[in-house]
Amino acid sequence: MLLKDMKIFKTISNELRQFYSLSRHFLTRLFYNDLLKFENQQREQQIVLLVIFSVSIGYISQTILSPYLWSKMFNLSVSDLWLQETLILSLNMALIGVITISNWDKIFLDRMDYINLISLPVRARVLFVAKFFSLLIFIVIISTILNIFSTLIFIFYPGNLPNFNPFFGGLAHYLSNLLGSLFVFFAVAFIQSLLMILFKREIFKKVSAFFQFTLLLGFLSVFVWFPMVYKSLPSLKDNASNFMDYYPPLWFTGIYNHMICKTDPILERNCMIGLIAVFLLVALYLTAVPISLRRYLKNYAVNQKRIKYISLFKYLKHIFQQLFLKHPVQYAIFMFYIKTLKRSKEHKLKLILYLAFPISFFISRFIHIYIKEGESFFWSVNFYFVSIPIGLYFFLIVGLRLIVIYPIMLEANWIFKISELIQIKNYIKGFKKGLIFSSVLPLAIITYPLYHYFWGMKLAIYHTLYCLFIALLLLEVCFINFRKLPFASEYVPGKLKLKYFWPYLVLGFFGYFFSLSKLGVYLLNNPHYYVFFFSIAFIMYLGLRFYENYKIKELHLIYEEEPESVMLTLGLD
Repeated sequence: MLLKDMKIFKTISNELRQFYSLSRHFLTRLFYNDLLKFENQQREQQIVLLVIFSVSIGYISQTILSPYLWSKMFNLSVSDLWLQETLILSLNMALIGVITISNWDKIFLDRMDYINLISLPVRARVLFVAKFFSLLIFIVIISTILNIFSTLIFIFYPGNLPNFNPFFGGLAHYLSNLLGSLFVFFAVAFIQSLLMILFKREIFKKVSAFFQFTLLLGFLSVFVWFPMVYKSLPSLKDNASNFMDYYPPLWFTGIYNHMICKTDPILERNCMIGLIAVFLLVALYLTAVPISLRRYLKNYAVNQKRIKYISLFKYLKHIFQQLFLKHPVQYAIFMFYIKTLKRSKEHKLKLILYLAFPISFFISRFIHIYIKEGESFFWSVNFYFVSIPIGLYFFLIVGLRLIVIYPIMLEANWIFKISELIQIKNYIKGFKKGLIFSSVLPLAIITYPLYHYFWGMKLAIYHTLYCLFIALLLLEVCFINFRKLPFASEYVPGKLKLKYFWPYLVLGFFGYFFSLSKLGVYLLNNPHYYVFFFSIAFIMYLGLRFYENYKIKELHLIYEEEPESVMLTLGLD
């Protein structure tokens, strides 16, 4: 009996040690994600980002709560605090959503965890409990950091209101935001577990990527459209709109309102919805994850399946190669860029970050104009409709310029080093053709039907060609003197010196956006001038190509960045 008790005690002791080690390991891994890989670079930059977010939320809290310092002057009371709390909750939950999506592959066991842990004598329940505990600690840490300054402001600014306890006010703000963060985090985690249960591993990888990109775009869009809705919240509440019941941050606003002892029928109902939602999601997550864990451990074997292309696809691919990629080097670089971008989730997520703001802005504006003006607004040529592809092309091409300099695996570029030819123009041409066919043309194909429906075929073709010429010119300008292979050259942080040149980039964007959008409106109203624009744009394009071919004639590709000179020269030679 004693030996049996000692054996049980030893087992429990071993499992506790495993639990501690695994929890610490999983928690560390959560800070190493697809968007911010600082484990081998500057981890302090990740801390700086969190501090910036925390200070930003604190600054917004200070701005919207400053009238409460003179509440009698503005005739404010405790019942008005729900509006400001909803704003902070919306921003906080959106940020938590972005952070969660960036850790999409770390919410569950990733490939590295599986390879390292599956051969060890670790029980599945220990893995599950350690993973759940690390997720819980992670979200508490992130939520606490994001709300440090805003909690202090929610304590002191409304402190002079009658019937308001500053301590409970700050505690209510912190707990409501923590519960909102838990809701978002476990909602995303449950979606991932559910997808893992519903789909086989091969299909899950594709479906998972689609959900990851869609959710990231959705969370980032909150920063665009919610400020438009913010001013309408009081009227929505007075009219008992359904929006009050279906917008999650308002559920946790109800919890805040309940904790500061301010009763309101609508917000009190939202309080119950918020508590039930958090409890239900955690319960669903705890139910779904063990099922998905067993399925994951049972069916993880990676089977490389040979893809058989049908003869029609091979024929079309051959025609495309003969028309656009006759040189073998161009074809090789083209396929390397296309396939690498297709397989690299890290680079696609970064590109989504650059595109999220313009896509969210244009969609929000479209819905707002449609509700306010009706469909008839889009039948006529207008600045908003004309500017959509012009703005998207800027963020798309600049985003591509910034992501292709990040290598996938730097050590693998030896194959390019030993096979590089003397002239590098075919490397650059193959890369640019990859940009055009994978990014520039698809956007034109997506926007053309919209213009065709509202403006007819003639104007739709004119404006699509107009935007294509702008995109080609912008691509040449952004990649002028670009002598690196995409995803295969060394990246040195700060080399682009964006911290110095970002004001010029912002001013350049506004100048580009407004001038070319107004020119697009003018040309649509006067189509006979398109011939002059296309002629000038074609000459400019040829000039840029000639300049680039002349500059790179005798140059080689850059694989490793040269360090900046430590000595200044006065050019006296």
